[in-house]
Amino acid sequence: MATTTFYGLFKPGIGDGVKNGRVWGGKISRNFDDIDDLIHDLATNKMDVISGGVDGDIVGRVDGAPAWVSKPHGMPPGGTIHQFLRKVDPTDYNAEWVDLPAGSGGTGTIWTHWDPDRPPTTPSAQNDEFNGTTLDSKWTTVNWATASIKNVNTTVPDSLYLKCTNSGAVLPSAMQPIPAGDFTIYMKGQAQSEAASGSNSGFCLLLANGTTAGAGNQAVLGSLTYNAGSTWIYVWTGYNTFSTNLWVRTERANYLRIRRAGTNYYWGTSQDGKTWTDYAYNPTFTPTHFGVAAIANQSAAAHMSVEFFRYYPSATATLGGLFETITA
Repeated sequence: MATTTFYGLFKPGIGDGVKNGRVWGGKISRNFDDIDDLIHDLATNKMDVISGGVDGDIVGRVDGAPAWVSKPHGMPPGGTIHQFLRKVDPTDYNAEWVDLPAGSGGTGTIWTHWDPDRPPTTPSAQNDEFNGTTLDSKWTTVNWATASIKNVNTTVPDSLYLKCTNSGAVLPSAMQPIPAGDFTIYMKGQAQSEAASGSNSGFCLLLANGTTAGAGNQAVLGSLTYNAGSTWIYVWTGYNTFSTNLWVRTERANYLRIRRAGTNYYWGTSQDGKTWTDYAYNPTFTPTHFGVAAIANQSAAAHMSVEFFRYYPSATATLGGLFETITA
């Protein structure tokens, strides 16, 4: 009788030493009376021997057959301290260990940051990244002819661009119906004026109770070039007539948001998309539409662009992307 060691996938119930036979994969030692006993067990499919395998491997199923796989579940073997795992291609589990980029100093320092511009993984139907060639059909435009130039992904890449010359209180606007329930709308924009002084141009988020020029009411949150930068909340009537100035903040915001929680509305401004200042104001009308607009209340031309418009069905939505990991 001899003791023989095998590496492979072992099925239960292989005769002598059946307890050992209940081990799946790895190494097993078993006593055989003679070589005929060993050959009999192999020939009757009581043992499936899988060639190969390295320390730490486990038996798994690949394409319907048993096979050695690295643990955990497809992680490639090897790797050294400070290396990180990178996908090779979209195939499941196809990854490799790679070194940190040059300049890391080999320390493996990991920096994390929040990207306020990163789009959501599952965008809503109301969202627009303005990366097409025309304005999407979900938008209804009001006073659109007031902008002498308007285009998508042309003058400013991946943005809605409008140029207005002394449009006064007339707001060229693009609107969508508001879904029921709580929401947050969120945009990033830029504004630039050709006026040497008295500059008063900007980009806006707004709520309205209709999409007809000269009718209805609008509450407007605008980031303006006025006085070297300020953010305002206005009330408009009919997209054409300024009514009331409700709030002003000395900050030329790059990001604007409006949140609705129940029947309450909160108007927010931010320079970096991370730190927000909110102002509570409930419109005196019932908003039915939201959207973006441009202001150019000056004698010189004004340029406005909207990089994105995003809608979230929550008043407490997380704006921006997930944490990004950067090696440096």
